[in-house]
Amino acid sequence: MSTAPTTDHVTPPRAPSSIEVHLLGLVNYDRCLELQQALIDDAISRADRRAVVLLCEHPAAISVGRSGSWSQLNGSVQSAHPAGGRPRPGVPLHWSNRGGRCQLHLLGQINLYGIVPIEAIGWSVGEYLGRLERALTDVCGDVRVEARRQRPGRGLWARAGQVAAVGVAVKHGVSYYGAQLNVEPDLGAFARHLRVDAQQRYSSLAAETRRPMSMSRVRSFLLARLAEAFDCQRLGVSTGHPLLRSIPTAPTGEVASVV
Repeated sequence: MSTAPTTDHVTPPRAPSSIEVHLLGLVNYDRCLELQQALIDDAISRADRRAVVLLCEHPAAISVGRSGSWSQLNGSVQSAHPAGGRPRPGVPLHWSNRGGRCQLHLLGQINLYGIVPIEAIGWSVGEYLGRLERALTDVCGDVRVEARRQRPGRGLWARAGQVAAVGVAVKHGVSYYGAQLNVEPDLGAFARHLRVDAQQRYSSLAAETRRPMSMSRVRSFLLARLAEAFDCQRLGVSTGHPLLRSIPTAPTGEVASVV
């Protein structure tokens, strides 16, 4: 008598079933965070292995991660709505629960936000972070920049300073936040808003190569390297996201004013 093969113990592939990439263009930090929250809720309700990646630029803003502190800011932080009713000029400041230190968001950076069901896929947080860093390292190599990780902490450093920051949070097994790659931002802004010293310097792909850097070219490299690092070739790319239409633009948080 023959026995039919059983599939009770078949191990599912440790990769997303597909990756949906949304190119958002220029979007405020707080609107992008609200979009992530909506996508997290959707990912939790689906309970599958589909990943969503948002790529965008932000107007100037500062986000403070779990390892961030006031001491990393080069300026005084004032209420966005002081007595008198009129907000003071400055850079919006956002406190977040992602890993990492303070990050300055500027034009000329690629911000990558991954809403990835890492628990369903079978990745630990450390493995997911490692895969993000691998993709970013390979992108740097594509434009002939040698980047490496410096312990402790996450992110990538090149010859002149940090070129990429990595930090995520996880809710019910789904990751959000992600990474930030300095392509060609105003590097002088880092010294104006963050404390820069011998231990913490900032650089960019353009500064490292000493030539102009195409954002669209780097973005194309990033999409290819992300698919490789995630072991998933089913990648779809679209412009914008329909949920953004229902998220208003409104100033929130505090304002960091340089002194």
